[in-house]
Amino acid sequence: MKKYAYSFVLACIMFLYINVSHAHIAIIGGVAHGSSKKMPIDSSGVNLKYRYEHEIYPISWINSFMYTSINKFQDNFYLKSQYYSICTGPSFRLNNWSSIYGGLGLGYGKFQSRHTVVINNKFLFSNFGPSLMMGIQFNPTKNFFIDLGYEAGIMKDNNINNVVAGIGYSF
Repeated sequence: MKKYAYSFVLACIMFLYINVSHAHIAIIGGVAHGSSKKMPIDSSGVNLKYRYEHEIYPISWINSFMYTSINKFQDNFYLKSQYYSICTGPSFRLNNWSSIYGGLGLGYGKFQSRHTVVINNKFLFSNFGPSLMMGIQFNPTKNFFIDLGYEAGIMKDNNINNVVAGIGYSF
């Protein structure tokens, strides 16, 4: 019985090695700028993407993590806004130098304001909601990526729109 178990494990490792040897992994980092109609301030932050692409197939998989925030004093109010999201979805290679992607995920938005003079004058909004991403990636060289994207977080009473620009490397 052990012989079959070892043979199965060896076959799985060989299968994974063969598939991974034809795969390209890309790490993309960039900046994000977010805005919302309900929140009076725009936020900026970072975006990290991980892309797994097989050499043979035109369809690959992309994962994204975004964080934007801002702290600001405005008209005797302290304003703080934060947004987090995790998205995943397919990517489709159009040709050797470009591909498009889209995906779904989960976003979390939080906004709070506090008056600096009047005590107990606070407002807090926080909510989870679906998050949508889409974008295009360019490959000017084989291992270099340029990423342009858009992400929308759909909260209960508020939509958060983010524009993303980044660069990455494939290895």
